[in-house]
Amino acid sequence: MKLSVSLLLAFGYTTLAANWFIDQSCDDVREEIIKSFKEALALASDAYFLMTRPGSSTIMATTAEYLLENEDDQEADLEAKIQQVKATFERIGGFSKEVSTSETKTNKDVVIYCNARRVLDHLEIITTERDGVVHEEQIGRNVVKGGRIIKGKDLDRMKQCEESGDGQTTGKSPAFLISSRNVDYKQYDKAKADGELHKREKYTIETEYPDQLQISKKAIEFYTQSRWPALDKKRVKNLMRWTQSGGFKPDYLHREVDTLETMGTSILHELTHSVTGGFLLDAEYKPGHVAYGWTLCGKDMKYRDFNAGNCSLYRLRLRGGI
Repeated sequence: MKLSVSLLLAFGYTTLAANWFIDQSCDDVREEIIKSFKEALALASDAYFLMTRPGSSTIMATTAEYLLENEDDQEADLEAKIQQVKATFERIGGFSKEVSTSETKTNKDVVIYCNARRVLDHLEIITTERDGVVHEEQIGRNVVKGGRIIKGKDLDRMKQCEESGDGQTTGKSPAFLISSRNVDYKQYDKAKADGELHKREKYTIETEYPDQLQISKKAIEFYTQSRWPALDKKRVKNLMRWTQSGGFKPDYLHREVDTLETMGTSILHELTHSVTGGFLLDAEYKPGHVAYGWTLCGKDMKYRDFNAGNCSLYRLRLRGGI
């Protein structure tokens, strides 16, 4: 994805610190959420520092070649993507350092939720007629976003975040972001089918509401059992051991990089989707299927680009000290 400086400015990115808020649905795990959000900010700030310090060019280049360089890129294109990644980390690291208690929220801010009742308590059935056949569909209304309709896969995801996992995580994302911006996905999907892969902004309307960061119940259960920090420490150690003994080998290294996941790294990824983070897209390896993880995001050159997944993986590789 290539976002010009003029485009970023057009969407209103400024140097003013965006705020983050925690909804009362997170009261039972408020301190854990604060710790995780601050971890995400620290990961972004540290990444920006690593990318600007002398001697970092080799690390940046080898990572960029694997995650960002596609078959049509020239050398200048790859350098531009590296700078875009750096700018993303700088913007995310620029969030206010402490959770806000202000009564005022803007569409540059983020509100964190730990349940989906704001949608699931407002379900209804709508009927439509197509070709003489009446269809029924369940929808939810996001009451903190002006009653915005949520349906289909997005509604299923809201329901899944309410499910208990008995302390176990699944392949589903532990967190996801609902943008403050409204996208006309019907027109956007048609544009994608016509080859307009990176023009979502054309079908996007800016609203007054803040971004919503949804944390799933499974993720909260797993985190509060203090299992993530211990696992993460072990995974970082394994990653450094593998790379020190064998060098950078993308075909097997992905297994270690993909396991460097904490609540903080998940939040960092979601913040790349935020207005302040840059409103980045995920890459899709086929329609409706997001390319997550080191293998899908970097192995096939057609998925390599400046996007949310690859930006986050870039940070994790820097974190592993490779």
